[in-house]
Amino acid sequence: MEEGSVELIDYLRVIWKRKVLIIAGTLLCVAVGVAVSIRLPETYRAEILIRIGKTVNTVSFFSSSPSLPSFSLIDTVGNLATSIPVEYALEEDLGDGLNVEVVNGTFMIKIRLEGLEERSTNEHLKKLADKFTSDQFKITERNIRHYKILIGVLESDIKEIQNDLVQGPLELENKINMLISTEEDAGVDIISESDPVALMMIQNRSLSLLNNILKMKESVRNNRMESRIKIRSIREIISQYQLTIDTLMANRTRQVGEMESITIKPSRKRNIFLTGAVGLIMFLFLAFFMEFLGKSRELGNDSV
Repeated sequence: MEEGSVELIDYLRVIWKRKVLIIAGTLLCVAVGVAVSIRLPETYRAEILIRIGKTVNTVSFFSSSPSLPSFSLIDTVGNLATSIPVEYALEEDLGDGLNVEVVNGTFMIKIRLEGLEERSTNEHLKKLADKFTSDQFKITERNIRHYKILIGVLESDIKEIQNDLVQGPLELENKINMLISTEEDAGVDIISESDPVALMMIQNRSLSLLNNILKMKESVRNNRMESRIKIRSIREIISQYQLTIDTLMANRTRQVGEMESITIKPSRKRNIFLTGAVGLIMFLFLAFFMEFLGKSRELGNDSV
């Protein structure tokens, strides 16, 4: 090759000159690739699909409104896909074999674990999924506990109102008997005096007593109606709270379907091709480098 003028034919001459080295080196790398591919073990992949549960929005959670509250995901699927490999892989020492991805268009995530032993891989993934769903369900349980406490308070209020409904007529009867007894005693004193005016007073007292009794009965009747309306209203609120609990339970974080286990065989053809390509490039470079060193020596000898 002339100095300062290198053409394609010059490269081809070098390749032809060093063809034995290039071919032998490439075949050696291919042989290494074959040996490595044969010794590569099979790996196992386990996958679990999990649907993310819902919780009550913070604003409606502390609201006393009886209407059904709005719900939202416990956490976004994107956040969980990022945090699960960090948090749970460290706890279980799973290394880099754990992967979490979002199922597009859904509220579900797919947790994938790869390992060298099928049984161990399946057990580790199942344990991780159970712990994750348990942690998520604790959040749902806190919501449910809040509404159960509210339901307990409202049911206690209903019992108090019902007790008042039972005691109301008894108290009314006692009050009426006391009024009648008082008026009868006053009437006896007046009659003993044999005064016509007193008799008229007794009649007026009787009319007044009757009016008082009617007013008392009307008041008890109105109280009973108000109590029934109040009980009905409280029961509607309890129904809404119970519906909220049912919705939380139906939308809790849970596993969807069964765990899938897949055997992954090593791609021997790809490995052999890659080692062959790497070997060819490496020995081509070595061939040109040796040619460069040879030319450098020749130039050095000529100058001497």
